[in-house]
Amino acid sequence: MRKLIVLLYYIFLCVFSLQSQQKEVLPDTQIEKEYESDWKDYDIPNRFPDLKILDAIDPVKSEKNLKLAKENYDQALRILRETKIQMESVKEQYRHLPENHLWQIKEKQEKIEKKQKEIKIKNYQKAKIYIIKGLEHLEQILSEKVIKTEYYLNLKSNLLRQFVILQLSMNDISGIIPAIETYFTLKEEHKNEPYPYKILAYCYQFLENSSRRSNAGNEVIYNYKKLKYKNLLDYVIIKYGKESQQYQMLKKEVEREIVENIL
Repeated sequence: MRKLIVLLYYIFLCVFSLQSQQKEVLPDTQIEKEYESDWKDYDIPNRFPDLKILDAIDPVKSEKNLKLAKENYDQALRILRETKIQMESVKEQYRHLPENHLWQIKEKQEKIEKKQKEIKIKNYQKAKIYIIKGLEHLEQILSEKVIKTEYYLNLKSNLLRQFVILQLSMNDISGIIPAIETYFTLKEEHKNEPYPYKILAYCYQFLENSSRRSNAGNEVIYNYKKLKYKNLLDYVIIKYGKESQQYQMLKKEVEREIVENIL
């Protein structure tokens, strides 16, 4: 009997000890979710570009880029407006210079033009940076909901036009051809504007001359010549009409140039 009592007491001690250990390991309290351990909407790093497709199902990010693109465009326009004011003020800065002789008038004008050119180049370069940033923000937009809006199309059209204008103003044709080609894809009505074709013709004329100076093959030069005349013809057709005298004169010139080049 005594042995039985000792055995039961031993079992009681073991059970009590086990219950005590369990209470220490698994306390009977609710686990609170700490703030920092909650899920967040983390941006995907640039080293994983394939996952940027997530923007297509998250219009919020696209709308953010649209806003940033507009801010860059507005900043570029502010710089261009300020450029006109600065260039006009140059005349006042040199107003004190004498103009008693022809050489003095010429010298004064040269100084004014030189200073205005410096202002123009400096500010146009700054404005172009903002225009390019704006276009880059638009390139990050993948949401069809945003891309199809009239606001997006108009903003991208304005950015592309301003880019082309700035490039031409600085005598730099780089990027102009793809910019105009993209411009044509945005709206069907853009293809009916004459001046983009005139600018394209100028770019292909530049490339034709550059190819000739660098002793490029005849095939390369001839290809640029054809593209130049194709865009010139498109410009004249839209500007004056296919039945116009201007078109007939240009058509004869194109036919003469192309045949002579082949012969």
